[in-house]
Amino acid sequence: MAGTALSRQPHPPAALKAALDRSTAVAVSKYADGLPLYRQEAIYARDQVEIDRSQMAQWMGKVGFELEQLAEYALTRIKQGERVFADETTLPTLAPGSGKAKTAYLWTYLRDDRPPIVVYRFEDSRAGASSSTAASSATPTRSSVRSTADNYVITLLTTAKMNQVDPHAWLTQTLERIANGCPNSDIDALMPWNYQS
Repeated sequence: MAGTALSRQPHPPAALKAALDRSTAVAVSKYADGLPLYRQEAIYARDQVEIDRSQMAQWMGKVGFELEQLAEYALTRIKQGERVFADETTLPTLAPGSGKAKTAYLWTYLRDDRPPIVVYRFEDSRAGASSSTAASSATPTRSSVRSTADNYVITLLTTAKMNQVDPHAWLTQTLERIANGCPNSDIDALMPWNYQS
């Protein structure tokens, strides 16, 4: 993979800037500040800016897609740490199509060495998931795919905050660099702990 780019489609500078401004603001508000999309939709509407919640959710999926390799790299770095802390939290989740709740799992992996890193993993089931493997579901559901994208974004924005880095500045710069074709060999330079303004 060395030498290949993280993103393959060039974007016109003005269109790229506008898309990044919108998606970065929504992502930081949602994942770093805890402001759900329905509340952001109401805030934008109050300012007479009509942005549908489903549109914002699509943006978050795209941001998550762009950050996937970085989040996986963060997990690799955690596994290299001298100490790894893991936590499993059960969550009631609506089972698709049944209207009934089932148990899902949120795994948190934390490294407190330098640099500090946290990784979140949402699993629809406990099958294959353990504190040592961070395995994913064998058959991903729509909710697990959406949650995976969410995990990537919250993982990296929380890691930015743990490293005293402004999540908005880091995310903006990182998405710009990915959109401009930053090669995979530079992935460590994109990580929050190496952010330079």
